[in-house]
Amino acid sequence: MKLVYLLVVLNGGNEVRMEQNVYFARLSHCTTTARALRRQGYNRYDWRRKELGVNAKCLPVWVKQAVKTF
Repeated sequence: MKLVYLLVVLNGGNEVRMEQNVYFARLSHCTTTARALRRQGYNRYDWRRKELGVNAKCLPVWVKQAVKTF
C-alpha cells in the first residue's frame, strides 16, 4: 500500500465522475492541477474575476503499489 492524492473535481458542488481516478504521488502536483482547474478562463491581470462554479481538491488515499500515479 502507498499513500497518494486523489484529484476530486466539483462542478456546482456536485462531484464530477471520471472514467478513471487521477492519482498523484506528490501533494504539490495535485494542488497545482486543482488550482489550474479552478482558475481556468481567468485573466490573471483582470480584477473582475468570475466564479465558474468549478472547484477541485486533493484527498489522501491508500492504494495498491501497482496503481499508476502522476
